Amino acid sequence: MSELRVLPGGPEGAEPEPQAGLVPVAQRTRVVVHRMEGGLENGESEARALSAAGFPIFTQADPDRPRLIPLADIKYVVLGSVEDPNLEADPGDKAEGRKAILRFRDGEWIPAYMDPSQANDGVGLAVKIRLTERQRVIPAVAASRALLEMQFVDTWTTLPEGPTPQRRRSDIEQAAARQGKDLHKLANDFRDRLALVRDAGLTTGDTLAFSRAVRTYLDRFLAEDSITLNPGEKSALADIILRAAVGYGPLDPLLHDRSVSEIMVNGPDQVFIERRGVLTKADVRFDDENQLLETIRRMVATTGRHIDGLNPMVDARLPDGSRVNAIIRPASIHGPALTIRKFKDAVLGMDDLTREGSLSPAMSEFLKAAVLGRMNILVSGGTGSGKTTSLNVIARFIPHNQRVITIEDAARRGPWLRGPRHAAGHEHRPRRLDVDHPLQLRA
Repeated sequence: MSELRVLPGGPEGAEPEPQAGLVPVAQRTRVVVHRMEGGLENGESEARALSAAGFPIFTQADPDRPRLIPLADIKYVVLGSVEDPNLEADPGDKAEGRKAILRFRDGEWIPAYMDPSQANDGVGLAVKIRLTERQRVIPAVAASRALLEMQFVDTWTTLPEGPTPQRRRSDIEQAAARQGKDLHKLANDFRDRLALVRDAGLTTGDTLAFSRAVRTYLDRFLAEDSITLNPGEKSALADIILRAAVGYGPLDPLLHDRSVSEIMVNGPDQVFIERRGVLTKADVRFDDENQLLETIRRMVATTGRHIDGLNPMVDARLPDGSRVNAIIRPASIHGPALTIRKFKDAVLGMDDLTREGSLSPAMSEFLKAAVLGRMNILVSGGTGSGKTTSLNVIARFIPHNQRVITIEDAARRGPWLRGPRHAAGHEHRPRRLDVDHPLQLRA
């Protein structure tokens, strides 16, 4: 792989000698950050790998200071330019390294070679993406948390069909149904058979290991039943099983879409989303009411809550802090209903609110003085008005040598409570028939 470098100006392109006492500055490379929401971010960076915090990038708007893109927003980062004539040639099927199809949680897939020179640190995966039209490869780093699975192949002839990487699974499923192939019925059958298999890959808890094991057994089940599927149908079948077992089924792509702020489910085929303040119907659906109910139960189970006919309403939270409200029969006449208000992990400060005109500099100083003076502060407002954001901002003024105790209905501890702070969080537990002593917000 050729080294991509940006040489500083000088006689005949030569690099200047470093001055005594100065540390050489890392050279920048052109990068393109592919976001989970589908957007692209062009710029330059001195980094060649992802960190737990994210990826720093210099943009034209501010070429002197890097801006950190949070890891949760990143799908993969391309290092270099596709126009570079010095890119490494694509070795094709003769490549010595491992070949794989990387499938992301938003449905996109890319063919790539594993980069043996870079170790997998659990945050980012170093690869070389195939540029099939140019017959070249370009280095990149894929975010591990954005990956749904990796399918290793022996030859590139096993690539999924279709001219574009962004495929609609629903189209593949409908085409298969017209040929008498019910992929959802097959998925249900194979899930039952997988439950009887004793394999470490299916129980290790590692998403990538699980997906590889599932695909291995799918090939075996299809061969045993003499069922023939094309690569696209086989991929769609694997996706149905994986999304049901890892994550929250049809809602997974919406949960990973950073532009979606709220998800409202009124029934198996009535899924609505709020994107940039506009309410629209989403192009996803549940198979039936049972699948929706199972998804709700899986969500609330992560917080130790329970939902059934005797406790038909529940408020909970997802691991990322998103708030969940669910209601089922008999309280819900038309069946299970679900609302997810997604957690915004953007860390705002008082300067950000002042710059945006949300409050004046004088009010900023007053709030800071009120916190330092240990005054009682009441934050109130309607849904989505910014109560949690305001609380997170003003709570940053609490000195680090003070202990912070939070008592919440549904816990959503903000970024100001993370890290080396003396903090303890508590959460309300509602009354249940099988629990004698609920945890009330008031003593």
